[in-house]
Amino acid sequence: MRVVGFDGIAEGAPKTSGQVTVVDSPPVFAQDLGDRADTEYAAVSFPATAVDPDGDPVTYGATGLPPGVTIDTGTGTVSGTVAAGASGGSPYDVTVTATAASAAAVPDTFRWTVTPGTPPSSTTTTTAPPPPPARSGYWMVDGAGKVYRFGNVPFLGNAPSTGVTDIEPTADGNGYWIVNSRGQVYAFGTARPFGNADPSRLAPGEIVASMTATRDGKGYWLFTNRGRALTFGNARWYGDLSRLTLVGPVVASIATATGNGYYMVGSDGGVFAFGDARFYGSMGGKPLVGPIVGLVPDGDGVGYWLVASDGGVFAFQAPFRGSMGGIPLNRPVIGLLRYGNGYLMVASDGGIFVFSDKPFAGSLGSNPPPRPIVNAAAV
Repeated sequence: MRVVGFDGIAEGAPKTSGQVTVVDSPPVFAQDLGDRADTEYAAVSFPATAVDPDGDPVTYGATGLPPGVTIDTGTGTVSGTVAAGASGGSPYDVTVTATAASAAAVPDTFRWTVTPGTPPSSTTTTTAPPPPPARSGYWMVDGAGKVYRFGNVPFLGNAPSTGVTDIEPTADGNGYWIVNSRGQVYAFGTARPFGNADPSRLAPGEIVASMTATRDGKGYWLFTNRGRALTFGNARWYGDLSRLTLVGPVVASIATATGNGYYMVGSDGGVFAFGDARFYGSMGGKPLVGPIVGLVPDGDGVGYWLVASDGGVFAFQAPFRGSMGGIPLNRPVIGLLRYGNGYLMVASDGGIFVFSDKPFAGSLGSNPPPRPIVNAAAV
């Protein structure tokens, strides 16, 4: 090293020494790591940081840590969860080292005692999936089993059949049954099959005209045009009209809200109640512009409506919501469905007429199908 003195006015004679080596300063811990005690399963986190006087970056290491605990080599943070069984190796003599550039590693030691602990109680939070959307709408079916849907009800398939007479929805709106005149039932979606009518037991000219499901969907009734009730699954028999001579054929049927009874209605307007179904009146023996084609009980369980093919509605202990009687129709009405707080009518050309607090969801009226609609189902 060469040194030149200077007093502010003139330089002195230079002095030269031998070689001088500048030693790298070691880092200094910012805190004293004292002894500590923890239990198994304890979550720990504490700093073991050091500062290098020369400003060099510091690298950290550690030996003797309890299982489950590590040191961040870049920050010096000691953290982790003390492992189960770690008390068996206690106490732990821990050495933390700090190294900067070429300086020797600087150690800091402490004793870590681990005692047995209790595992934390596990709480599993299960998030329920969102409920499926509420179904609202209706299906129509033609005589060849082709299904048309409106609203947010799903299309679940067509019935490979001819002579279809009815379609019946499941309570959840995610399925339906289709039946033909021979009593063969096709199930779709959440609907389940429970059997078919035996065609050999139907009299000449007797057909299955309609069906209705039990409240829980685990059975159904098939009704013939001669008023016979056939039971499947958990459907119970409450009586029928098979021993009577009818003025007009049975054209529609429906279960009561409880599922402990059912109604049948004839084309002449005669109403027949079985089980807990109550009789509130009929159009039997009264003049009609067109034959009766449907019956729907009011949603409150009291009263019902009848509809004729001309769209005329007859209310019995149920509020009158409106009708198409006296209004020219392109094609006759062929069915009546409960819909919201009222009802809707369906015509054979797919026309829909809603008398309810639920919205109109569409129709085929402006684009009639190639084959006439024979029935419909709504949710």
